[in-house]
Amino acid sequence: MKDIKIKQIFHIIFAVAVTGLFLRMFVVDTFEVKGDSMAPVILKGDYVFVDKASHRFRFKGGDYIFNRQDIIVAKARRQSGQIIKRIIGLPGDRLEITNNGNGILIKKDRKDEGEPIKEDYISNPAVSIPVVGLGAIKLDPKEYYVLGDNRYFSFDSRELGPIDEWDIEGRVFLIFRPSSFSFKIP
Repeated sequence: MKDIKIKQIFHIIFAVAVTGLFLRMFVVDTFEVKGDSMAPVILKGDYVFVDKASHRFRFKGGDYIFNRQDIIVAKARRQSGQIIKRIIGLPGDRLEITNNGNGILIKKDRKDEGEPIKEDYISNPAVSIPVVGLGAIKLDPKEYYVLGDNRYFSFDSRELGPIDEWDIEGRVFLIFRPSSFSFKIP
């Protein structure tokens, strides 16, 4: 009788562990934010909850898996670990980052036209964007251009280059701030 109870408890613990591992690997995960590159929206020490399933198990529909201004977690080229950044450029976009007050322009078919991205989430848009030898850039299919909200202190696509779709772990859908024990939807 006692052996049966111990065996049942072991099976329950094993099932919970396997289910938890599956959920963490394929459905949802949490990441602790290590820097201030996404301030003021996400601060150092915050935890982000990431939807890993929607882009892996998506159905046909829509042009892109992710949308402009989504916050994502991705594996960074030439850097260990993950980065948390905001999507600015979508596959096929031509981007031009300027320091003349126009910020970031998404270019269309003609070279002389472009629409600026409205970025309400940046705390001080008057601060110029550090540009590392970047003029216009054309994104390939399945490439995304990502920037941190705190542009002056962010290590992002300006240095890393575009992020490949398969390097994106998922979309941030919830932010937990331990300092105020509050949750926020980005």
